[in-house]
Amino acid sequence: MIGYLIAFLFGALTGAAATYLGNRLTDQHRKKEAVSDGHREFESVRTKMPDLISEIRSDLETDGNELLREFFLSKRAHILNPGNPCFVYYEDDHPDLQSKVHILENVAYVVDVTPGNAPKYRMTEEFVDHILKGK
Repeated sequence: MIGYLIAFLFGALTGAAATYLGNRLTDQHRKKEAVSDGHREFESVRTKMPDLISEIRSDLETDGNELLREFFLSKRAHILNPGNPCFVYYEDDHPDLQSKVHILENVAYVVDVTPGNAPKYRMTEEFVDHILKGK
């Protein structure tokens, strides 16, 4: 009788350990896949708008701009008085700029925070990390 009890406990312990290790390995694999998917998604975005991504990177790398995350979209002829420090990207410099920003919004890299008439967006930290690491 004791032999059966020991065999049962050993089997239950082995099963629990196998389940734990299996779940842990599956979680690690999912994390790696998510990182890989994130890199692929960013590369897809970067190939669609290389000039805009390059300008954003340059702006973020400028001294004093490391923590800025908001930007306006505008035409050069318009005068903006943003109040707080932020970036401005011009439709004259980037054809289809609004469409490009919509793509960034669709993949959750930017969030629309427009306070009035001029389109204003906030970059996510994930987007900033991709830009700064994608040199």
